[in-house]
Amino acid sequence: MLSPMRFRFLNREYEVRTAGDWAAPDREALWNYNLHYFDDLNAAGAEDRVAWHRQLIERWIRENPPVRKPGWDPFPTSLRLVNWAKWLWRGNAPVDGMVQSMAVQARWLARRIEYHLLGNHVLADAKGLMFAGLVFDGDEAEQWLRSGWQLMQEQLSEQVLADGGHFELSPMYHALMIEDLLDLVNAGIGVLDDKILGELRQYAARALGWLETLADEKGRVPLLNDATGGVAAEPRELHEYADRLGVKPDFSGIKAAEFAHGWRGRCCSGYWVLDKGPFRLWFDTAPIGPDYQPGHAHGDMLSVLMSFSGEQVLTDTGVSTYEAGAQRNYERSVAAHNTVRIDGLDQAEFWGAFRVARRGHPMGFRLLQDGIECGHDGFDVQRRGLFHARRLELRPDGFVVRDMVSGPGDHSFEVFWHFAPGLKIERYGAGQFNVSGKLRIELEGGDCDVGESCYSPCYGVANMRNCLRVSGSFSNKASLRLECKAGG
Repeated sequence: MLSPMRFRFLNREYEVRTAGDWAAPDREALWNYNLHYFDDLNAAGAEDRVAWHRQLIERWIRENPPVRKPGWDPFPTSLRLVNWAKWLWRGNAPVDGMVQSMAVQARWLARRIEYHLLGNHVLADAKGLMFAGLVFDGDEAEQWLRSGWQLMQEQLSEQVLADGGHFELSPMYHALMIEDLLDLVNAGIGVLDDKILGELRQYAARALGWLETLADEKGRVPLLNDATGGVAAEPRELHEYADRLGVKPDFSGIKAAEFAHGWRGRCCSGYWVLDKGPFRLWFDTAPIGPDYQPGHAHGDMLSVLMSFSGEQVLTDTGVSTYEAGAQRNYERSVAAHNTVRIDGLDQAEFWGAFRVARRGHPMGFRLLQDGIECGHDGFDVQRRGLFHARRLELRPDGFVVRDMVSGPGDHSFEVFWHFAPGLKIERYGAGQFNVSGKLRIELEGGDCDVGESCYSPCYGVANMRNCLRVSGSFSNKASLRLECKAGG
């Protein structure tokens, strides 16, 4: 919040001067949603903007009568109830009509849980109901709290996997879930039943262990599936919040493995994190997400990410927009990830902004003495007989990625390798490249081109970076190879 009427969300600034500006049609739907969340009420330095916040709350009540979209959609209603409750609990006197409005919002939300969307939306709805139940007294408030907890309990048992991962497999939404759980613990101490608090703590501890396992040496989380920076709290911030509440990360559900040459691996719901010396790799053998809600999925099966000496080298693409269109299509596509495309196909039929039709699944997963092998049938479900399998071989001084593509008849293939912004890619031989004087990469099996691709570290931002693209054709089958070693 930059002034009483000017806001910056998704790296875009607009003014909200009239009642119509709360739902301006020329702005992204997600920008308008953010406007209705009221996150700034509890942001850093919020105490310096209390007068602005009071004006904003009064305006919202006056200019957004019940059921007016998008402010009264269940998701922003849930987040707003939480933020208004936190603001009141911090000692701010309620704005005229605020408490009455919160009661109406809670009644509205209770009858409009987002069962049509499920996933993280329903978790947010459950949290909003529980916060409403904690703010108010009386039978109705008790019902909100009871209904919210029942919904939360049902969804956590469904959405949190055995190792603590969130089933949509987006580190960003996973981190948001952790903050929700910690908020409920924080708000419920001394109020909620010890059994409820215990369950919330256990889920938060397992989820925190998952996120800290996935993060890199500097606490950065890969931008897998729909994930981008500046939305969810960083692992360090969540760790500190949890520590204040006595919640410690629980790593007991994380599967671990030892490989040849001193490599160590840990599995986060199909995301394998592999370490040795200066190398850290992430190998995506996970499904694209839950089959009944793959809206935040990308075409990233079998993608490989890498950091070297704590610096990012091979990166994911991230997300710059949720608006349907060419950019959204690209960021979800195979071409935006470090994996293989056959005949220009994606691993699933992505359409709209959050829709997926026919989609593939991982298959043939195997742990090897010196690595991991996995394939998927995403091309086969669209064009019968097309398959991609990838073997990640772990070497004493680096690693090798072997790709096997197959299908009856003649086909084309492309392999994409996207590098972190700022890294220099210099060719020194046929299929041989130097990466900023630190790594040597050799590619075999196709024609190698150095180009550029888009990198979106946060909403509204699309930077350019270097990309290697290996392309060619094959009849029936072909093998491709990337080898990476330390050395300039």
